[in-house]
Amino acid sequence: MELPWPIKLRITAVLALGVVVIGIWAWPLAAPPDPIDIVAAYQLTPLKALGLVALSAIVGVLAYLIPWPYGRQIGPLAVPAGLAVWALRSGPIARLMQRAPDLGLRLGVFMRLRYDSIFWLVMVAAGIAGVWLAAYIWPSDCKDPADVLKKGRPRSRLLSDSLIGLAFSLAIAYLLVAAFAQGTGVIAASIPTQPAARQIAFAVLVAFWAAGFLTARFLRLGPYGPIIASALLPMMAIQLFARPDIIGPVIRQYPATCLPKAILAVLPIQMVSFGAIGAIAGYWTAVRFEYWKRNLAG
Repeated sequence: MELPWPIKLRITAVLALGVVVIGIWAWPLAAPPDPIDIVAAYQLTPLKALGLVALSAIVGVLAYLIPWPYGRQIGPLAVPAGLAVWALRSGPIARLMQRAPDLGLRLGVFMRLRYDSIFWLVMVAAGIAGVWLAAYIWPSDCKDPADVLKKGRPRSRLLSDSLIGLAFSLAIAYLLVAAFAQGTGVIAASIPTQPAARQIAFAVLVAFWAAGFLTARFLRLGPYGPIIASALLPMMAIQLFARPDIIGPVIRQYPATCLPKAILAVLPIQMVSFGAIGAIAGYWTAVRFEYWKRNLAG
């Protein structure tokens, strides 16, 4: 069942809002000092960080109003779309590896990035909060298409299912990112390389689309668990793989652009921005599938 063109136009307008306001207009606030450096939250001043969070909330309000009356459903895409522009403009993490020739410096790079994804998640959450605030002030009488999923969700198991969904999202996203962001796995017969930004974008989108679809389809959950997982995954990857016993052999045997695990090549902003978009898209794919199964199949 194809989306009607008015819905496509609304989605396009919301994505354009995020791209223009956050991705382009607010770029100077997040741009690294070196144009070829990575985009990282630890480089932001507190004032810039607060400004970006406030701007995200404002964008969320606008993203609710522009696609009226479907702002609650479409609006959460705006902020991740803007962050995705930054993620594509960012330099690769391999750039920092080249500046960190010894083990201590290289581990320091990952330690600085360990909690970076939390800030990008806060920006996405601020955008969603803006959507919710606008929905409270200007409620829409439009029937929520996601009711087709919510009706089958037992409230008594919401907490346990949410935790299961979060764990499942982390697992499926890790496996798919590792599979599709190939190019950095150290194997004896090849020299590992940094994947291109577009390959990373594809890998993360597919991974979290799958997480969003499967958790919605089988656990009747919204996209927020997979979105949270997109911020937790970089933290867990750094904790598990950015260790001296894993990084050390790579430094001794391979060029500075090489990493021991593919997932370490994905910057936190890339994981959160494309992960949020993929999770939302996967969720709504599950909603449409459920609607088709109940009303059109057979």
